Amino acid sequence: MGYGNWDQWWGPGLHNSLVLSNNAKSFNYIFFNNVKSLNDNLRYKFNYFVSDGIKNIQNNDFYLSSFSFIVNYKNIELGRLKHVLSGGYNDILWTKKQALLVPFSNENNKYWDTVIDYYLSIVFPDSKLKIFFELGIPNRSYLGTSNSLIFPDHSVASIFGLRKYGIFDVDKLLFGFEYTSTLISQYYYKMPSYNWYGSN
Repeated sequence: MGYGNWDQWWGPGLHNSLVLSNNAKSFNYIFFNNVKSLNDNLRYKFNYFVSDGIKNIQNNDFYLSSFSFIVNYKNIELGRLKHVLSGGYNDILWTKKQALLVPFSNENNKYWDTVIDYYLSIVFPDSKLKIFFELGIPNRSYLGTSNSLIFPDHSVASIFGLRKYGIFDVDKLLFGFEYTSTLISQYYYKMPSYNWYGSN
């Protein structure tokens, strides 16, 4: 455990991340994490953090809380993250202690912005190829409802990519491709969608 302001990149991509990247100024947070190998083929890692209060334009504190879990089995990696942006209202008393627990307690969840993010990456050692897919699902959809099952594809975002190492048998030469979609709804032209990186 510790306290710091290191970037918290999430996901298998090198250029894009749906929830946490090092493209913006970092923030101070307290964190807890652990990495453990269960055997030669299986290991896991979890990371849990909550930020200090960050002032919004109304001078209210909001907090970013995140819990992530990654499992590696041989050449396959699975990741899941829950990311909650809470606080920031004049009329809702909200503390860092509550923000620390909110990924599990879901207290006042209807007021907060939450994203569940999953990714899968697979490495093929013989060909030195890595492919990956990431999917982010917010707790908001069309018309601001908190029921994301209404038009469930309307606010999701995704990343697909690959990296091929050893191009032309040169170990340090690689080819990569990443495609990010932050608006994939078939209803887009009839129903306005949130900006993926925006807030309610």
